[in-house]
Amino acid sequence: MNDHARLWLSAVLLIGGLYLYRQTRAPKLKPLFFVLALASVLSYAVYGAAYYFTGDGINDAVLYHLRYGLAGAGFSSYLGLIAATSTFIILSMALLIRLQRSGAEPTHQRFGTSYGAHVLVLVALALHPTAADLYGLIGNSAGATDFSTFYRTASLTKTADVGKNFVVIYAEGLERTYFDETIFPGLIIGLRELESRSTYFTNIKQVDGTG
Repeated sequence: MNDHARLWLSAVLLIGGLYLYRQTRAPKLKPLFFVLALASVLSYAVYGAAYYFTGDGINDAVLYHLRYGLAGAGFSSYLGLIAATSTFIILSMALLIRLQRSGAEPTHQRFGTSYGAHVLVLVALALHPTAADLYGLIGNSAGATDFSTFYRTASLTKTADVGKNFVVIYAEGLERTYFDETIFPGLIIGLRELESRSTYFTNIKQVDGTG
């Protein structure tokens, strides 16, 4: 299941859970439902912000910046994103608080329906792409510790007395858009010349846990 399908399915389950909870609520379970619903809503905010920067949701790049800081990020360039995310969180919390306080209590407590609401919201949280991405990162981090077990030292044999120069230029984060002369005139003339007489590769991705 891709992330877009997870988002829609999670949203449907969350709305269903909120609807059921609005119809019949178990007073003793109010704090638990609020925590689950808030966590589910925050998942959308976190995933949306991460996707804005990575285009791939929450990946190892997000964890890297959370661990080592955001120095030099230039927050002024993302004031719109910060404002939109903050507004979404505040409105969502206000809606959940209103849901908790508004409406009359049911004349008789249908605990089955109330528990069903909790289950729907819990499943919505578990199926959200945020949870899936975090689970994948944790699994990859655990597997990275086995590197020394499976690594084998390469056996190299010299084939000529005089070798050839082999130069590798790795331009991290350099999009093909920068090669468009109409958008960025004169930006990378040297690289464009090297590309015309060299072998180049695009869409290179690193393996999680390799740095």
